[in-house]
Formats: sequence, structure tokens, C-alpha cells
Amino acid sequence: MTHLSRIACLAVLAAASSVQAQNVIQETTTVTTQTSPAPQMRRVSQILGSAVQLQGGAAYGKVEDIVLNDAGMVEYVLVSNEGRMVMMPWDAASMDFGKRIVTYDVTPQAVQPLSFTPDQLPTIVNTPYTNRVRQVFPQGVRSRNLPGDADKVKIKERDNKVKIKVKDRD
Repeated sequence: MTHLSRIACLAVLAAASSVQAQNVIQETTTVTTQTSPAPQMRRVSQILGSAVQLQGGAAYGKVEDIVLNDAGMVEYVLVSNEGRMVMMPWDAASMDFGKRIVTYDVTPQAVQPLSFTPDQLPTIVNTPYTNRVRQVFPQGVRSRNLPGDADKVKIKERDNKVKIKVKDRD
């Protein structure tokens, strides 16, 4: 092989190596994100007239009205049952908006002492009534400390969970 042929052959080999070096594998990373469904708008009209169920799915009554606190947040629902009313804490409820059913994990016997006639609506600052509500629904009534009770009720909210401690009166 002549000197010129060898140089030409080496040039071809060098060019081929250069092309191989340029064929680098490119890694592509595909990132997929899961999107949660957009929050649905909830209206008071979806709650008013809803059926109320107690422990075990026992039908109890229906939501007649809603009580707001000073901050404009729903605090109680007024439930009618056989001509009487009961004020139940919204925070203790489980609501199925599709079926329009409000469920409380209490027995009818536990709720009965809280009933009143429609013309005797208790106020939410009525300490004896509110204390009875706290006894029946200890997992609810988180949004208000009553006057004189601030040292007796401790409310903690963390990670969408509410913990309530009620000290016994001395």
C-alpha cells in the first residue's frame, strides 16, 4: 500500500470514529403530573332541605336552616324532627352533597335532650346549651370559645384534623 493510500485510509477511519462519537445517546425524561380535580362550588341550597341521618343510617329529620358565627362561617345546622328543632354542629357532620344527606355519628337518644320548639331557639353563646352540645358532639363545635370558657376549651387544628380538649369544671 502506498503512503498516500495509507493516509487516505487513516483519514476515513478517523472520520468514521468522529461520526460515532457524535452519535451519543440522548436521554429524555418525561415528567407526568397528576392534577386533582378542581374544587366544586358548594351552595347553601345544597344543604337546606337535606335529609339528616344518625348512627346506623337512622333517618332523623331535615336541615331547615343554617347558623353562621360572627366570622360568617357555618357553625350549626338547624334540624327539624317531629315539630321540634335541634341545633347540630356543622363540624361534626359528614355531608354527601350528591345525595343531599347530612350524617352524624350519634344516636337519637343522645340528640333528644338538645331539642327545643321552633320559638325557643337557643343562642350559640348560651353556655348550658352549648355545653350539652359539646357533650353530644365532642368532635364538633370548634369555631367558638364561649365567654368564660376560654381556659377550659383547647382547640388544635393540624393537617385537616381537629383536636378538642375540654377541661372539667373545678
